[in-house]
Order: sequence, then structure tokens, then C-alpha cells
Amino acid sequence: MTGTRRALRGRGLARAVKHDSLLRGRAAGYREAFTGNDADNGPMLAVNRWFGYAPFATEWRYVKELVGEGGRRPAG
Repeated sequence: MTGTRRALRGRGLARAVKHDSLLRGRAAGYREAFTGNDADNGPMLAVNRWFGYAPFATEWRYVKELVGEGGRRPAG
């Protein structure tokens, strides 16, 4: 996970951290790197494109609220 506090964003910190991680992985013998992103996180998508990441798979998450009989929410 690459996370940057809101007040510190836009300074290239995420790119620096990701670059260091990729260098360490290569030095350890890894030849592939995978990353995950929210599709709405434009700045991180831009960082990943800059490093040459390409879409590989898509993940969808669904949520459904379960309600009790008569449309009431269960207690608890």
C-alpha cells in the first residue's frame, strides 16, 4: 500500500516509495510486479502508468443490505 497524508500529497512521495519498492523487488530477483488501485484514484493511476503498469484484471465488489421480515433491519 502506498498512502500519503492529504497535506503531503502532490510532492512525489508515492512515486518515490513505489520506485524504491520496485528496485528492491528487482534486486531480490522478482521479475513481475502487480499493484491494485481504486478506479477513481486518478493521481495513483497516473503514477502507475508512469511506471509502465498496464491493466491486468478487474475486480468488482458488491454489497447488499439484508433486511428482516417486513423490510425491517435485524436487531443487533
